[in-house]
Amino acid sequence: MKKFLSFTIAVRKFAITETVPVIFSINDSFYYWRFFLFALIAILLLVPFKARSQQTANFYTFTTETGAALESFTTGNSTQIFTYCADDNASSVISIGFTFAYEGVNYTQFSANSNGLLRLGASAVQNNATNTQLGTSNGNHPKIAPLWDDWWLPYASSSSNHGWVRYMVTGSSPNRILKIEWRVRNYSSFDVSDNWWCGTGSWYHSYDKQFQAWLYEGTNVIEFRYGSGTTMLSASIGISGSNGTQYMARNHATNHSAASSGVVTNITAWPGSGRLYRFTPPVLCTAPTVSSTTTASSIGCTSATSGGNVSADNGCAVTERGVVYATTTGPTTANSKVSSGTGTGTFSANITGLAVGTTYYVRAYAINSNGTSYGPEISFTTLPVPGQPTVISPTTACANTATTFTTSATNSPTSFTWTLPGGWTGSSSTASISATPNSTSGSISVTATNACGTSSPRTTAITITNPVAPTLQTVSPY
Repeated sequence: MKKFLSFTIAVRKFAITETVPVIFSINDSFYYWRFFLFALIAILLLVPFKARSQQTANFYTFTTETGAALESFTTGNSTQIFTYCADDNASSVISIGFTFAYEGVNYTQFSANSNGLLRLGASAVQNNATNTQLGTSNGNHPKIAPLWDDWWLPYASSSSNHGWVRYMVTGSSPNRILKIEWRVRNYSSFDVSDNWWCGTGSWYHSYDKQFQAWLYEGTNVIEFRYGSGTTMLSASIGISGSNGTQYMARNHATNHSAASSGVVTNITAWPGSGRLYRFTPPVLCTAPTVSSTTTASSIGCTSATSGGNVSADNGCAVTERGVVYATTTGPTTANSKVSSGTGTGTFSANITGLAVGTTYYVRAYAINSNGTSYGPEISFTTLPVPGQPTVISPTTACANTATTFTTSATNSPTSFTWTLPGGWTGSSSTASISATPNSTSGSISVTATNACGTSSPRTTAITITNPVAPTLQTVSPY
């Protein structure tokens, strides 16, 4: 006889829970055990993928505002990545200073190039000036592009106007911010010739564009902030993920809008001093919590009232809630349902169109973007039609003599309908009738009625006895 081992694997990662029942024989061969281990590994890989599919860059929320301040960078309060005269330079990886989650992946390193592009992770960014790659599957993933174009870091007559790329970390755990600043100017052939003499002579140019990228610890928000600036050559602005075709980027050359499609790579108008672009990661959530299903009330022939309580949305708005019902246990939204608003909290729902005298099973439900949840199951039975009346009594009567016939029925009848044999007289709408039969036996029928309908009839045969005329007998008094 084989022995079986049964247990459940519950995997929880990135706020997603998968429960997998596993049953196998202790006597199964090594190959079955190996299959089990393979399945377990597949589950562990699948679950984070399911969660991360909701966290990719194309699901980030884009907002914009004006009046945003820039951090004041100096050589004393920040660390140099590149200084003046840099052109198409790329850094090695640098410590962020805290853990930053992007697309559900934790990063502790970044790199930057002089052309306004950041890359997260242990692989360094390339010195790429070809900003048309934003939104494509080409390298440097994941990309963070506050202003990706072909820039040059100029040398000015005053050090306060030199170009640079610098960074700093402000705040304290768990609310630190990595801030990177670019001070640049457009790349041009004129500037290239100047760059031959950069820092050595009187070929001075000040930076004419200033912008910053801020990465927030904890919230994992990304912000692009813009100071003063001039017309650009052909820039791109946005973020893209480990899959470069999943992005959130400026989708209009002049309007301050972004989308997960239609990226533009030819922005020439400066975003504006004080302009801020914010990219907020999607809120990870699980299906709502439905803590109760309301006991049915106002139960009628074809209707009832129930409801429930959605006690938590678990991170994503409840877009639909209500009750589901069926004549079998375990109803779902694939069965009949009555919706009753959105959001959390208690609610009620009127269920109509039911069959009389029928038992229904009901569960409250709620839906958000992560799934559907159900509350505990309750049941109720709609009101029935009256039961078939009992046998009519009495079953005999005398011809031409008024007789009271009676019956009764279950389920609260409100009226009765009597049918008498031909030639009989009498009428009633109650559980009894006074009827006068003729001399012929026959059957009386009666039905019972309430708000839910009319019962099946009860028919009882009635035997009629005819009186015998008395016989006169003369009795002698002697």
